[in-house]
Amino acid sequence: MHRVALVLALLVLGGCTQTLALSLPKGVPVQVVSAAGATRELQPSDQAYQRLARWLAQNQGGWSGVYATNPNGGVLVRCGNLHLQFIGSVAFALTTKGMFTKPVKGSEYAFLTAAPST
Repeated sequence: MHRVALVLALLVLGGCTQTLALSLPKGVPVQVVSAAGATRELQPSDQAYQRLARWLAQNQGGWSGVYATNPNGGVLVRCGNLHLQFIGSVAFALTTKGMFTKPVKGSEYAFLTAAPST
């Protein structure tokens, strides 16, 4: 699976990068589906929800258009019109303008599948 993500990343490296206005709708829970298929719902009061909101704010730029379908698996994030997928070292965003990707580190989104802290 990492090879597919790497190939897709290489395909889009030559293209122009864009800024995407990605954000969480206010007060709407986030659904996170892990690679193992476990589903978790993040509430606006959860630390992981707030970390995701910060990640989105800090990662508006550097997205490249993808002209293929995204691979299966990884960590899926859904909230309103926001659809993200993290696979290895690549993030995908499905928007009304199409599909976009950007390189990421696994540590940047590991909190999405970590056990909630008490």
